[in-house]
Amino acid sequence: MNLPIPHPFQTLSNRSTEKALRAIIFNVSEYVFAMPVGAVDKIVVSPPITNNMERGIGIVNLDSQTITVLDLRYKFDRNFSEQSISPSSRRFLILIKIKNGEICGILVCSPPFLTDIPLSSIQPIPNSYREVMGLDLTSYMAILPRKIAQQEDEKDSQNIFILGMEQILVDLT
Repeated sequence: MNLPIPHPFQTLSNRSTEKALRAIIFNVSEYVFAMPVGAVDKIVVSPPITNNMERGIGIVNLDSQTITVLDLRYKFDRNFSEQSISPSSRRFLILIKIKNGEICGILVCSPPFLTDIPLSSIQPIPNSYREVMGLDLTSYMAILPRKIAQQEDEKDSQNIFILGMEQILVDLT
């Protein structure tokens, strides 16, 4: 008996039976992150952020709604300063709904993209590595060939840190 594959899992293609996580991929400094597509409300071009993004958090008005904006570069880029960003540079907001029902935006500097991450490539991140690298936002990662991760580098594979995987695992049990 074949059970339906729960959302957000699905097959990679009609020829493959391997299960995959459909995810939005985005870059923050030197890191590549993924967020399950089911966790993303929508992606929009960021309106101008008028307040100071002190400590990587700010607010923006979007569709007559005030939204909290998180700039993860503050956490992951030691050389980051808001002054290094051109006010005219095009940025994007990945809008997600957090536990209390609020909409929150993750600010990214390049357009995110959609890909399928094979479940076989997803593994837990060792706690010691998470603590040293400051990756307390994620517990899982995927190791993908660069062509799937759409990254150009001399390495053959790319580590992608998955945000929100804990909730998927809870939903599946």
